[in-house]
Amino acid sequence: MAKKLVFFIIFFFLAACAPTGEKIGASLHDAKPGGKVKGKIIAVADGDTVRVNFSDEKNVRVRILSIDTPELDADGWEGPQPFAEEAANRAEELLLHKELVFELSKNTPPYDRFDRLLANIWLDEHTLYQEIMLEEGLARLAYVYEPDTKYVNKILAPAEEKARKREKGIWSIENYVGKNGFQLDH
Repeated sequence: MAKKLVFFIIFFFLAACAPTGEKIGASLHDAKPGGKVKGKIIAVADGDTVRVNFSDEKNVRVRILSIDTPELDADGWEGPQPFAEEAANRAEELLLHKELVFELSKNTPPYDRFDRLLANIWLDEHTLYQEIMLEEGLARLAYVYEPDTKYVNKILAPAEEKARKREKGIWSIENYVGKNGFQLDH
């Protein structure tokens, strides 16, 4: 009787301690909108767009959800926009050649009008890539649409506010960040 009791106590203890995280899919093809899948970043276009190899699809363009970074080659600008190179370099530091978890857009299908996969990128279990870029002043919170608003109020907006208050990066140039992107008074 005592052995059975000990067995049940150990069994329930182990069950209670088991990870409860969401399942990470093995392939992009099998991932559902809003699901998670692992992929390896093979190229960084800029701070908000990367190319990824998934187990079943290679060289997939991914547009990172909820952020906008200055462009390296923007229409109407001679050269990169301010902080574009810093954003791209930081993206390379954080992402390039790493296998990370992509949480796909909940849209069906999870692609934008340019046929880029829309996803959040998790650097680890607790850290979104977008949070780092916003907090460091290398991105603005943008293109936030239902149903992909899960992390906006608790993680992303507070990260952006920290950078804004400290006038970091893009927030250090007066009137540079607007609701429609980045602009300077020429």
